[in-house]
Amino acid sequence: MRDLPEEDARDTWFEHWQTLSFVVVDWDLSPGSLGAVGSSTLSEFKRRALFDFLDRLMQVVYCPIFIISREDADEIKRQIHESEQLRNSAGDVDARITVFPKRELMENIVEHLTNRIAASPALSVLRTWEQEFDAARNRLFIDLNSMEPDWPVYVWRMAVDDGVDPAFELSSVISSNLLTRLNPVAFDDGCTQQDVAISPAAVRKVLNGRTFVDNSRLSERMVFPGDLFRLDGAGVDELWINISPVCQTVPRPGPYGQPAQPIRLHLIRGERADVSSLSQFRRLENRQKGPAGEVVHTLLDDAPYYFEFRHAQLLDWDDIRQYRIGRLLPPYATRFQQKHAAYLQAEGLPRVDYTIYSDVSDPA
Repeated sequence: MRDLPEEDARDTWFEHWQTLSFVVVDWDLSPGSLGAVGSSTLSEFKRRALFDFLDRLMQVVYCPIFIISREDADEIKRQIHESEQLRNSAGDVDARITVFPKRELMENIVEHLTNRIAASPALSVLRTWEQEFDAARNRLFIDLNSMEPDWPVYVWRMAVDDGVDPAFELSSVISSNLLTRLNPVAFDDGCTQQDVAISPAAVRKVLNGRTFVDNSRLSERMVFPGDLFRLDGAGVDELWINISPVCQTVPRPGPYGQPAQPIRLHLIRGERADVSSLSQFRRLENRQKGPAGEVVHTLLDDAPYYFEFRHAQLLDWDDIRQYRIGRLLPPYATRFQQKHAAYLQAEGLPRVDYTIYSDVSDPA
């Protein structure tokens, strides 16, 4: 047990906590106290500091958090529920937090941890997936090491010669090779098939998580197909998406030692679509089936957006990087590029109607 770190030292602590299986927090671990075996009475000031700490911890580490105390557990739960920063978008306390009487947890911590993970679909999936991920990671590095022990040096050198970000290229080589070595994971059916109420709003949020990554999670150094922009002066319902291939978004040195040429992005405009009725949704489906645009569902604010290919422009990355709001993920971004490529090659044909066959067709 340790005291809570000072605010300016928390991120340094959390860098080393990324692989924690769980965290036990004393409701009031004062300097010099007996920690998990001692008593605790939390002041208002320390409660605020603890809530700030938990809020930041849950932003960077995903694991069960056990809060222990000799105080009344129900009273502590009430105080936690009153803290807005520890509640999720549905207004509930984050499911990772559990409050226990001190002695009850410390005497059976393994049992409580096992039960807590089994009761949470997300925690159960994470732990099961981690086991296969670790095995695949070992297989990958064993394979690469058997080919050439210094393989990272060669990947880095080739990336530098190609003018691409070497750190990103090395990460891409590792992640793509790792993905192909992941075996199908045997998740716990009892956990993933729980009989829980699923609302349309919850489904939209899950679909959004599979579709879109916020700009705060993206590297400022890289631009990719699917990057989304809300340009200066654009309407609140207007977005622009980059469909330039990856090879065209890499800075290249100019000829004869001249400065690198600007990265030009091919942008397509999209607008928020109306799905306020079944007829409006069907109209949007028909537009999706057509060749002139693409629909992306639950893209922003739980709403779909329709991108029409004929509304396009070329802009420099350096001029609009501050307007990026996120990225459309594969395979959605890949499908977008494929459909746009087909649109560019569409060939118009003469219209044909029934009259040309009217003299030879069966009247019936």
